[in-house]
Amino acid sequence: MVVRYKTVVASCAALLSCVALAHFPISVDTVSDDGLLHVGWTPVQVGICSYRPFQLFSGDADVYGIAAGMLNLSQKSAIASLAPLNMVATNYFAHVGLFDVCEINYAFEVGFMNLTGRNFGVSVGAFNVESNFGYRGGDPYHWLPGLQVGLANAGGGQQAGFYNIGGSMQIGALNADGRVQIGLLNGEINDDDGDCSCLQVGLLNYNPHGIVKWLPIVNFSCGRKE
Repeated sequence: MVVRYKTVVASCAALLSCVALAHFPISVDTVSDDGLLHVGWTPVQVGICSYRPFQLFSGDADVYGIAAGMLNLSQKSAIASLAPLNMVATNYFAHVGLFDVCEINYAFEVGFMNLTGRNFGVSVGAFNVESNFGYRGGDPYHWLPGLQVGLANAGGGQQAGFYNIGGSMQIGALNADGRVQIGLLNGEINDDDGDCSCLQVGLLNYNPHGIVKWLPIVNFSCGRKE
């Protein structure tokens, strides 16, 4: 029973952290990360960590190949990057680490936790967060085609996981604040952008803008708040 209690507490804390992180912009500081050589671009980046003199090239260089760090990495852009703490402003293909931070993702992110500003690709991890999505009224990037796959997903785009919040389409056990929700429990809690259109399919659905707020199987609403 103690183990289960601690597991529930840890899970709730992780979910709340995901929701909180989705309210803040994602930024990668590469200017202050200087290497042995300062270049505009390079085919490869290697180092122990992103502090001089422990990486070969400067962090503000574009890497048109593979960037790798033994402890952490902080790079302007990379085709592929690998590090336990992997911070890349723009990812063009593969972004892999335990904790991934990316301003713009165009392809694949794989990690225990992925923090992304704008996701045009796929984020796979236990926890996936997109900032400035779903919680910012009128944000046009809320409808980006990016996909989040994980235990808990927060932000925008398409989401598949146990717990999803703030996406445009959600498939999971618990879904909140999505335009299309398919799961066990679905709910509309926050609606900053004024759009109250929503379709819910699940065991129990809550929609404050629906004709009936609580309905099993299917609930919906359409239009905008005044």
